[in-house]
Amino acid sequence: MSEDITEYFDTPEDLDRKVRTLANLIRQSKHPVIYTGAGVSTSIGIPDFRGPKGVWTMRSKGLRTPRLPNYMVYPSKTHMAIKELIDKGLIKHLVSQNTDGLHVKSGVSRTNLSELHGNTNIEICKHCGREYYRDYRVRNNPEVHEHGTGRYCTNCNHELEDTIINFGENLPIDQLSKATSEAKKSDLAIVFGSSLKVSPACNLPLYTVKRGGKFVICNLQKTPMDQYANLLIHARSDEIMEKLMSYLDLTIPSWIFRKTVELSCKDYQQQKKKVKVSMPDQSQSFGSSFKNIYVVYKDNNNKEMERKVVFPIGDSANRIISSQEFIVDFNRVKSLDFLFELALREREDITYSDTVTIHYDPINNNNSSLVATIEVNIDTYDVQVNQQENPQIPL
Repeated sequence: MSEDITEYFDTPEDLDRKVRTLANLIRQSKHPVIYTGAGVSTSIGIPDFRGPKGVWTMRSKGLRTPRLPNYMVYPSKTHMAIKELIDKGLIKHLVSQNTDGLHVKSGVSRTNLSELHGNTNIEICKHCGREYYRDYRVRNNPEVHEHGTGRYCTNCNHELEDTIINFGENLPIDQLSKATSEAKKSDLAIVFGSSLKVSPACNLPLYTVKRGGKFVICNLQKTPMDQYANLLIHARSDEIMEKLMSYLDLTIPSWIFRKTVELSCKDYQQQKKKVKVSMPDQSQSFGSSFKNIYVVYKDNNNKEMERKVVFPIGDSANRIISSQEFIVDFNRVKSLDFLFELALREREDITYSDTVTIHYDPINNNNSSLVATIEVNIDTYDVQVNQQENPQIPL
């Protein structure tokens, strides 16, 4: 028998009534806990598993699994709303089955979060316990149950491992214990975007039910746990959250993309210099944020002489690239423009530029090093660039 993948949508009137009820439940609750599944990330292009175009659904039909987006992956409105609810003390804990790392990226503290199936951006040293957060996907092992990443701990030099939990593997004890402890204290369990079919995660909200608390499921499809729920809301997570935050008199904060790049140079031969473009934070990669990076050679009149690709990133969004060097003849070239082509998701609702230009003139300005922080408001695509010449940081 095939799995029922039918999606249901509440009428606008029913949705409004139900979300108002949810807002009141949150106000009255002393220890609400939110549980999230893949449905909270579909709005930013990450497919779910059991939806009409989900990973398992497509595979069951012999169709190719949808590709992950080549643009930068950033938190959805639901992610940012949950972060705000936690900050305001209205939600006490967050339990997630997702591995996309977007709850951490949104700013949710690890102390308020249990990630039951791992985090694609975190690798750990199982020898000394040190964690490393990256802005790129750390898993690269072709063997399903092998987790070594080929990178090594800076503390004890043991090989690091990704934290992803694959089928047949045990959940991390610390994360499951924390989630269970919070579930047992909860008087309100709210599920967003989960089919509630994967144990033990799907059973955690039942602790709330057993102690007489309220259970709310926000999901497009029916779940095996619907019979225990006090309230079922059938709508997309972002739509629910926008209404919920409005009824709670709260604003969903914008996520700010922020990357710092450094331009530096050193003498090579006569007026030739070795120019380096890099990310001072080695846990970050150009490949996770930019489609391409170009350098434009300028003459005395600030006219373009030549343009070259510094990083041919293209569609390889998971390429780990953090620095590049090349030789520039400043007898011929007077200055440089670096063009950072942001990997922004295409939008029709606003006019925006996806290229950030940083001018670099190490000869005339005597700035052997320049650090620039690029900031993008992901809701408006407004861009700001803050530059600092000759910063006092190691090159």
